[in-house]
Amino acid sequence: HTISVSAFLLNRSSDLGLWSCEKERRARNPYLGEVPINLDVTELDMLRYRLQSIGNSAFISQQGLRGIFVTCYGEGRYLAWEAACPNHSLDGCYSRLYSVKTPTEEANYELHDYTYVRCSCCHTVYSLTTGNPFVLGNIAKPYPLLNYNVTVSGTSGKYSLKIRNN
Repeated sequence: HTISVSAFLLNRSSDLGLWSCEKERRARNPYLGEVPINLDVTELDMLRYRLQSIGNSAFISQQGLRGIFVTCYGEGRYLAWEAACPNHSLDGCYSRLYSVKTPTEEANYELHDYTYVRCSCCHTVYSLTTGNPFVLGNIAKPYPLLNYNVTVSGTSGKYSLKIRNN
């Protein structure tokens, strides 16, 4: 039984391709699984959450794993982040991230003028405009926040959003 070199290489390269895709999926975050997100944020929701103002953020519960933070970072520009800390398994830290006005503050804000969130388990502070850790807690190499895709429709302050995870 002889195997051609090209058939062997083709078989090996397809194995590597599959391994590469699996590795990319795992690298997104080993602590947080993927949950389907299909959220529409209407114009009315945008007003209620005060998401028309640059620098404002809102927490939307009962979405994602522990909720979602949505931040307006420019005119018609929005980001969405998972509210579960990216450095713990869901059963390792039962708390969600909570909002703070400054990176060194301990107070919990449920208002809309915040751009940072803090984990109550590891005390790492994250920026809601970049998703990156801003102040390190007791985690040596923290993961960034898990992001969701945001599609914006509308114009001139009358926006609606579609938030998806793929």
